[in-house]
Amino acid sequence: MLSKFENKKIVIITNSKGAELTSMRLKGDDTEYIWQADANYWGRHAPVLFPIVGRLKDNRYIYGGNTYKLNQHGFARDKDFDIMDKSDTSILYVLKSNAETKEVYPFDFELKIKYEICENRVMIRYYVLNTGLEDMYFSIGAHPGFNCPLHADKKLEDCYIEFDNPETINTSIFKEGTILDMRPAFKNTSVISLSKD
Repeated sequence: MLSKFENKKIVIITNSKGAELTSMRLKGDDTEYIWQADANYWGRHAPVLFPIVGRLKDNRYIYGGNTYKLNQHGFARDKDFDIMDKSDTSILYVLKSNAETKEVYPFDFELKIKYEICENRVMIRYYVLNTGLEDMYFSIGAHPGFNCPLHADKKLEDCYIEFDNPETINTSIFKEGTILDMRPAFKNTSVISLSKD
């Protein structure tokens, strides 16, 4: 189910399937910032990755003597979330463990995701609650797709990512979906220019 929220500056749309942000536009210029899931390239908008980020070798892991099959990036992005709370400018989604999730991830949990519009920003908060008695192993990630460039008169090389503070970024070296090594990609950098390379 799609839900639309807006204030005087911004309009967003979220989907209860995967608790995914599917649209973000500033009022006045109507530019779509979120990738619109063109299946010819990538058929998603901004999936939530849980309970793993990345891929397991052969999509399998062993826990407590049992072998489980868990696909790349986990299952949250494909599950229907319930709406816990909703206002004119925010929504809170929840996904709870059940028999189906326990077939691939044997832990009791609640995953809550809140989207809230604040001025011209979208605040996204992730809450992971272990509702069981044993330690729960997980990772969570955001995988937003952005339209780049935003306008037809621009090119990708005009785009960049800017951080509030200088960052050192390591990149993973992969082979067949498995991380082999980490290498520095940028050191003490606050702006990363984009290119097709």
